[in-house]
Amino acid sequence: MGDDTQRLLHLSLLGEAFECLEGVAVFVWNEERNYVAVNDEACRLVGLTRDELVGMPVGRLTPDGAVAEIERVRASAAVDGSSTFTRRDGEVVELRWTTAHTRIAGLPHLVSVCRRVV
Repeated sequence: MGDDTQRLLHLSLLGEAFECLEGVAVFVWNEERNYVAVNDEACRLVGLTRDELVGMPVGRLTPDGAVAEIERVRASAAVDGSSTFTRRDGEVVELRWTTAHTRIAGLPHLVSVCRRVV
């Protein structure tokens, strides 16, 4: 198998692995702070559909818009943190997360991997 073929295979496998994570939400967002892709667990965690999440500004469900967290993320290659948000049904959710810079189709993006604190 050539390097290009193997790379495409790995991209597909990694994508499916992230989509099917159990108990771990993945949010991909752009430099304009809008979600561009989320996995099924992200939808379950937030209580919104994929259509509702994609295009939503990062931090919209947090009281302060996650301003401080976003500044930390923009200043570092990878950042760990915790935060809370309120779902539409009123449930307050506490998270632990890691956010890192990545590239998609050559353009800068960020990926946040989140787990609920129980």
